This record gives sequence, C-alpha cells and structure tokens, in this order.
Amino acid sequence: MAAALAAAPAAAVPPAAANTVAVVKGRYDDVELVLSTYKIPFDTIEYRDLDNEETYKKYRSIFFPCGVVPSMNERINLVAQRNRIQSVSLKDDFREPGKDATARCIRDFAEGGGALYFSGYAFDLLQRAYSPFLFHDGFPHVGLPGRIESKLMHDISRFCVKTKMALYMEHSGWIAPRAAMGEVIVSGKYDTPRGEKSGPLSVLIRKGDGEILYTSYHSTVFSDFRRFNIYRIAGSPLLKRTAAMAERWDQTITGKIVDAFHSGENHRMYYLNLGRGNNTVYYQTPDAPMQIDVFDEKMSLIVSRDSFDRSGSFDIVYGDSGYCFVRVYPSTRQRFRMFALVSAHGPRIIPHANLLLKIGLGVAAVFAIAVLKRLFFGRRYSGRFGM
Repeated sequence: MAAALAAAPAAAVPPAAANTVAVVKGRYDDVELVLSTYKIPFDTIEYRDLDNEETYKKYRSIFFPCGVVPSMNERINLVAQRNRIQSVSLKDDFREPGKDATARCIRDFAEGGGALYFSGYAFDLLQRAYSPFLFHDGFPHVGLPGRIESKLMHDISRFCVKTKMALYMEHSGWIAPRAAMGEVIVSGKYDTPRGEKSGPLSVLIRKGDGEILYTSYHSTVFSDFRRFNIYRIAGSPLLKRTAAMAERWDQTITGKIVDAFHSGENHRMYYLNLGRGNNTVYYQTPDAPMQIDVFDEKMSLIVSRDSFDRSGSFDIVYGDSGYCFVRVYPSTRQRFRMFALVSAHGPRIIPHANLLLKIGLGVAAVFAIAVLKRLFFGRRYSGRFGM
C-alpha cells in the first residue's frame, strides 16, 4: 500500500492566475503603494517596453503614473575619480521606446477594451495617442502650488458623496489643461504665473470598448479621490460585466461604482441618480456576498436586499427625478474583494428590445422590397399564340 502511494503521481497544483493589472514604473505617483495596500496584485512594466504590443496583451488594466520616463542618472553609467569624470555612457539595458509605436499600442489597448490610467507628467503619452488636451497659451506646465477648491461631477461625485473637495497641489509646473475631450469629472480654479485659470483636473475618455482616466492631481496617497481612480481602472472588467446587465435591457445607465471594503470598514455609502418611473440597481459581488440598503433623499429606507446571490438586480419605482443613497454592508469578514453597482433608468420588458426591433424592421423591409419587386417588376410574357 505504501509502495503504491509512493508510486502514485503527485496531484497537479493549478497554476496561479496571471495578473491582469500592470503599472509602468514611475517616480512621482505612488500607484504601486496604493495597489499593494488595496491587495490588488499587479505586474511592473519597464519604460523601454512600452512600444512592444506583446507587453499589453496580458493585461486588462494598465497604470501610467506621473514620471514614467527614467531620470538621467537611471539612464547613464558615470565613472569618476575624485572630482574628475572619467567617462559617461548609456546603460546597456536602456532603450528609448518609439513614440509612434507606443501611441499605437495605447490606442489598440484602449479600443480593444482595456482600461488606462494616466497621471501628471504621463500626459504626453496620452497626448501623442489621442491629443485630448488643450492648454492655456499652449503650455501644459503652468500650475502653481496651493489649495484648489475642486468641483466633483458624475461618478466620482457619486462615489465620494460630495460635489466639492479641497485638493492641495504640492509643486510647481503641474499639468493644467484648459479643456479636454471626454467626460470631465473634476474641475477647479487655480493659480498660474499668468493669473487665475480654470479647467479640468480629472477626465474620463471612452475609446472603443475601453476607458481612459487622466488626473492632474495625485499628491494624496489615500483618499476617496485616489480610491475612486484606482478601483475605476483596476476594477474595470467587473464594472463592464455589471453594466452589461443594464445594457441587456437597453436601459440608460445613470451611475457606476466599483469599490471594496477595507480593513475596519463595516459599510460603504454612495449616491445614485433616479429618474421618473422605473430604475434598476444591478450588483455583482463575485468573491463575497453583501447587503444593500437604499434610502431616499430624506434617508428613509426604500429597499433592503440581503442575499447570498453574487449577481442580481432590483427595481425602484420613483415618482420624480432625484437621487438615493446606497449603503453596502459586508456579509462576511472578507475584505479587499471588489464589488460593482450600476444604476440604470428605463423599463425592463424584453431583453435587447432595441436590437430585436431593428432586426424586425430589417426583416419587414426585406419582405416589403420582395413584394414590391414581385408586383411591379415581375416576369412579363409577350408573343403570338397559334391556334
């Protein structure tokens, strides 16, 4: 018996799942620290590999933090004796990635459904790919240190449950766009060498099936502002799957939240918009169940859902346009497991009703053309008939 057990092959150990999140090595934005604190596994990408399309194929979310271009002392070998420089040479492993090839890789990744984060000085990579920014007097580095009373809009406002937030810029020359394509989610007024200016501080840009988040502000390491940015990109696949539940019914999506419970937290709260008539809240909690309570504007309970289903939805019929507060509670002791909420407005009658309507109209059009052709262009006969 013992010999038979010894001869038996060892049970196969399943390989560890590959990371789907990557961070380009940077200097000024502590994305790696935040991801590690949030227990989100990631790989590190070197600057020299940014023009290689194979680099991008393994990931669904990539962070380009401020300062991805290596500093000069990381690029060169310096040999000196006492106070005299003997030689200066480029390091053997340093390579400047092709700018056009890098821009093409970024575009292909975004339009193929990837999620991308850019902050601060990494704007130039995004600018080369899509040219989404306009700058005051054509110069990006105009921001001065100081306090900014920023305005929060759309999903970041729903996530933080506030419309204003004080931001503190710690250095001169930060990137200050005058305007940007996409959905501006944070804006503010700030000082520059040419007086007070205003413009977007964070923006969401949708390209193809992907989403790009750019933020000028990255000074804080842990805040709801930073938390929204990190989870929006790292949790993009989960958020997409949840949004697809609303798209199945052709509803209008009114809010998207992706988050996780951290150590010491017994709930999280957000707000979501409600329209007149039927509204639906979709949720996905793939790793751990949770309880969802929905309150109206006066904090009166509307719906309470406590279920061990990892995916589901519930409807809220509302008499007027407004908003609701959503409190989410963990049902287990597990933490740092991502979940997603998506709110949508509109009736749920037939799945993919618009698509079915288009198909029906297309079939009807083909049938009508066939009938008209038969009536007006049918075969005609001519000639004599003998007796």
